[in-house]
Amino acid sequence: MPYPFASFGAFYFQRSEWPLDGTDSGWNYEPKRSIRQALGSSRDDILLLAVGSQMRQFECLLSPARLATLRGLLGTTALFTDWERPTPTSFNAYLANATQTESVAVMCRDALGVTQKRLRVKVELISQN
Repeated sequence: MPYPFASFGAFYFQRSEWPLDGTDSGWNYEPKRSIRQALGSSRDDILLLAVGSQMRQFECLLSPARLATLRGLLGTTALFTDWERPTPTSFNAYLANATQTESVAVMCRDALGVTQKRLRVKVELISQN
């Protein structure tokens, strides 16, 4: 499927798998820091080491088979092409997590009129750029 659908490597998100409203965080920097408590001190010492990688989280509805396919890509790095318009953006990203957030399934019709089970899934990516 071509743009405007997002993809992670060869895994293309379908139209029904767009991020749920209010769940897409966009790419945000995650600072790398060291937090430790000095001996005999009552407060923590926080040392900022670097700006860090960009992180991205969103939730979408996937069928159990599509979730299994996405979970097969856990721990891999691929090009993540975004939904943004007018020009798609791509980041080299690591798929950190794809977890089912709710045990309740949502029933919806696909293009052929067949009712399918959908699961709410939280996807977490870490940019390698």
